[in-house]
Amino acid sequence: MPKSAPASAKNGVPCWAAVSAYARSYCRIKQIEPLLRQAHSQPISDVPAVVQFDGIGLRAQTQSDTIKLDKRQRKRHKRTGKKLVLLVALGFWTAGLGKREILDWQVADNEGKAAWETLVNRLWERGVRPENGRHSVIRDGCGELGEAVALVYGSTVLEQRCIFHKLPSAG
Repeated sequence: MPKSAPASAKNGVPCWAAVSAYARSYCRIKQIEPLLRQAHSQPISDVPAVVQFDGIGLRAQTQSDTIKLDKRQRKRHKRTGKKLVLLVALGFWTAGLGKREILDWQVADNEGKAAWETLVNRLWERGVRPENGRHSVIRDGCGELGEAVALVYGSTVLEQRCIFHKLPSAG
């Protein structure tokens, strides 16, 4: 690190501060990656009776070096967004426990069969199987998710359409 901070760099942020912040973020990400791999591969011993699958739409933004003026004529970096979906498997335990927990998740480009199949297969490999206590699946009307569940579980689990996903089409 330099002995004295430079007066300023782009955007008035001292260069060493920006580099230091980047290095800290990079180190944190590198610390998190092994924990994520472990979380996505660790066996699930307490298998819930019901698993709900759903996709949550997101937009990931990135900032470019291009500068543009906003409505108030302030200089801002131009941002671009990419649509993504967060695929989530939420477990519900019965027997009066009232327990619910995210079992697994993954970020995907869309809710296609390949993406759902990856998540459902990973749950199977981690022990979320009918013989371990899983009885039913709650899902939206996504056909690709239905195909992935049928491919991995066959007819060994009950499938229930989510009532909240049915309401808009009921009215």
